[in-house]
Amino acid sequence: MDRATFLQLLALLKERGGLRASKFIGCFEKLMILIHILVGHSLRQTAERFQHSTETISRTLTDVMECLLRVKTELIKDPGHNVVPERINQDKYRPFSGCVGAFDGTHIPAVLPVNEQATFRNRKGFLSQNVFAACDFNGIYTYVMVGWEGCAHDGKVYSDAIDHGFFRRPGYYFLGDAGYALTVHCLVPFRGVRYHLKEWRNGPESPQNYKELYNLRHSSLRNVIERSFGIMKKRFGILTNMPSFPFIKQCNLVMCCFIIHNFIRLHQRDQPEQPEQPHLFDPPNQTGDAFEIEFDNEDHADEEEDPGPPYILRNQDADAENIRAAEVMRNNIAHQLWAQYEQELERRDELLNNIGAE
Repeated sequence: MDRATFLQLLALLKERGGLRASKFIGCFEKLMILIHILVGHSLRQTAERFQHSTETISRTLTDVMECLLRVKTELIKDPGHNVVPERINQDKYRPFSGCVGAFDGTHIPAVLPVNEQATFRNRKGFLSQNVFAACDFNGIYTYVMVGWEGCAHDGKVYSDAIDHGFFRRPGYYFLGDAGYALTVHCLVPFRGVRYHLKEWRNGPESPQNYKELYNLRHSSLRNVIERSFGIMKKRFGILTNMPSFPFIKQCNLVMCCFIIHNFIRLHQRDQPEQPEQPHLFDPPNQTGDAFEIEFDNEDHADEEEDPGPPYILRNQDADAENIRAAEVMRNNIAHQLWAQYEQELERRDELLNNIGAE
């Protein structure tokens, strides 16, 4: 975060978050203390850095955290559904009209008393909370739910998010991985077909059928949530090394990281981007550069793993009619992508033949 963005955030917290100076600590220093802890410093290190007692640092942390949570609804909001995302306007993604972003779960280390640890131990064997989040194609989070036990299936957490007001509008949907159930609000990849970008690097490059092409396009779009998680964990050290706070405070600090991330995305001009890399096997269009299949730069991507079997939803999305509609919807998108791809291959062949004839 640069200084200008920091000062904008400070002004927001003073104006609408209720942040006030105390007798010995000003608002500027209070916000600095919060950020110093979020980026990975302990209470003791922060106390040494700012020359206050650990008790004062702890009280200040709680104070600023509560102010930041008061402005959460201003910075983490439902996606707009009147404007088509710029990414979807690209030719190769246009069949995904109605897609407003991607969602997934990520595990944040948790510190808990021994008698509460069993349900927080995840599949990898460490204690964590399972955080569900959705973001748009600019990497701005539109929904975040914290606090679920590490052993909880991503699909179960998603189901709870639905019960707590997660964005669902007719005609609009998110992209999820194969661990989620296919519904008209969540399009997932075809199972048993190459999907993750690393699988494309290690196998035959060109898509062989409409399902493979759909999965590649889906993976390229959905990768935004993995990259956003990766950027968050690199930016905020607390997300990979949680201090021993009460669990509710751990959850609130995680939410603060998402809020600040969004503020930076919205207000800081010069931010490192992850450029899309053109891939050679996809045919160019007439301008030579807009129809390529890319592999998004994954330097900051969160680690992907096998999601296992999909979680069966227990709500209206699980009825047979909804599932059939989702299957038709996914197949239509896949066939549109394949027809578009074949047309471009034919156009390229014709162009090469014309060049050869000359």
